[in-house]
Amino acid sequence: MRRWTNVWSAMGLVLLAISASHLIPGLAGGSADRWTTRSLAVPLAESSDRVEILLQDRLLDELIKNRAVLLVGQEGRTEAVRAQDVRLRFNDRDAVRAAGYRLAILDGMGCTAGLLLLLFGALVVPRLTQPVPSATGARPTAPPTPPKPSTPPAAPKPPASSRPPTGPGTRTT
Repeated sequence: MRRWTNVWSAMGLVLLAISASHLIPGLAGGSADRWTTRSLAVPLAESSDRVEILLQDRLLDELIKNRAVLLVGQEGRTEAVRAQDVRLRFNDRDAVRAAGYRLAILDGMGCTAGLLLLLFGALVVPRLTQPVPSATGARPTAPPTPPKPSTPPAAPKPPASSRPPTGPGTRTT
């Protein structure tokens, strides 16, 4: 039964290793650079459901429409900022972390199951395969077997009082 100990322990180690390999990088934190790429930057008009940019308590979109925001170029020329000039990139670290929590819970459950299988294989299975000691502490022995008779037993004789009388003076009908 040593083979079963190895099977349960091996299953526990494999499950523990797989779950831990997914769980540890998630707990380590990872990089804070979860910005959308520049090519996927969102124009100002399409970002109003996710963000509002304020300059002196006024919306940037309104300021651009009123030509109140000016941009100074490299040659020193100033020009009004247009809505097409403004694009936004978002840091999606919070959304990525929130999605990772579900996987972290499953990986934690996998680690727990792996530890339980490992302990079951290492501690419980060997005890199940050992004989149970008796109350005196001696190892149990097999019960004695009765000796086999060499000849079949004779049929029992009926009691003497119930036998019919036999002899020279008795009649049988």
